[in-house]
Amino acid sequence: MDVIGPIEPKASNGHIFILIAIDYFIEWVKAMSYAHVTRKVMSILSGRT
Repeated sequence: MDVIGPIEPKASNGHIFILIAIDYFIEWVKAMSYAHVTRKVMSILSGRT
């Protein structure tokens, strides 16, 4: 899992971070943008609640 940001200029929706999760074994990729990166967002992406 990687976090890219803050990026400039902001996206049209105000998001400045890109979170990327990759599973190389099953060749699965998920990328989502966020305005703020918090522990809650990271726990959701990592599958921990």
